[in-house]
Amino acid sequence: MPKYRYIGKLVDGQNVEGMLKADSPEDLQNILLKIGVFLTSYTISKSVINQYITRSLRSNDITRMTRQLAALSESGITFKDSLESVKEQITDKTLNEMLNDIAASVDSGRSIADSFRQFPVFFDTLFTSMIEAGEISGTLDVSLDRIATYRERSDDTNKKIRSALSYPLLVLMVTLLVVFVLVIYIIPIFASMYENFGTELPKLTQYVVAISEWAQDNIYVFLIALIIGAVGIILSILNSRVRYFISAIQLRIPFVGRILKKIINARFARTLGTLLQSGVPTLFSVEIAIKTTGNAYIQQKISDLTMLLSQGKSFTDTIGNYPVFSKTVIRMAAAGEKTGQLGKMLSKAADFYESEIDHEIGTLTTLFEPMIIIFLGVFIAFILVAMYLPLFDLMSTM
Repeated sequence: MPKYRYIGKLVDGQNVEGMLKADSPEDLQNILLKIGVFLTSYTISKSVINQYITRSLRSNDITRMTRQLAALSESGITFKDSLESVKEQITDKTLNEMLNDIAASVDSGRSIADSFRQFPVFFDTLFTSMIEAGEISGTLDVSLDRIATYRERSDDTNKKIRSALSYPLLVLMVTLLVVFVLVIYIIPIFASMYENFGTELPKLTQYVVAISEWAQDNIYVFLIALIIGAVGIILSILNSRVRYFISAIQLRIPFVGRILKKIINARFARTLGTLLQSGVPTLFSVEIAIKTTGNAYIQQKISDLTMLLSQGKSFTDTIGNYPVFSKTVIRMAAAGEKTGQLGKMLSKAADFYESEIDHEIGTLTTLFEPMIIIFLGVFIAFILVAMYLPLFDLMSTM
């Protein structure tokens, strides 16, 4: 049974609102009439926890939907009709249900932005703030287009980062699997064969066999420790202090830290530039942009940025006090402030850094690939040499 957030009036004209469970809007209306309330508007309420539980959408599903809404709205079609057209093309059940709820909310008299705000898991503050700005200024189609462009570029950058990380992680997983098979299955076969030789094994072979025997005796302890460790890491990452510490360490890793700083500058500039061009107030835009940097350490370091700006200081002078912001971003921001096009210049700075990130990620991947392959080859060669040394000794005595 769905839960409805309703607004109604009493007989004396007083406004009331609340939450009720009902089988349908008609059932909701009947329930309210019984207690002397005339229903004026309603929306289906979905708890944030329930949204997380039922979440099955990918980011590009929302991006594709936004792009479709932008194209239809730009053609002069009303938002309601655009929403109906998009719903007809969507096969994803979760997204379809959400759009039905949003359409019902708009029909009940709520604003488009507030209708999207019912689903904070899927539509963040950036999304709803830009919708609200477009709704107020009468440029909803432009706001939807900017949201879609912003999401497409963000998704593209994130995809490239995941792609760069996926290869090393895949090789690491393969390495661990190879180690497991060698230590648990292959080495014991050689060890049992060498027992029949009746001679002392080389020291290197003895060490490897001893490690294999220890691993076999403690395999269950090791697996339990691995599971506990994985759970511990996940819980630690959820802790704000641990995230802060990890974020700070990441920025100090050679080469990787440099790429992360460029990613932070690109995200901040892209978010702030898009919001400012959409007409969202500066202080609120900066507050949202800080949250999109994706680094807990940097977020805390620049958390007082909005406070300094609220004191009347210029944007360029303010960000110039923070080492995380590059000279390129500061200079382009200064040019934007002078010409009254701060949002546009920040978006250009984001374009520049996204291009730089593509190059840096490509270089990082090129460096990692041979290093990982060499490491894996050396490790396997070490195991094989240790296992074949007794055979070499035996052949030399023949």
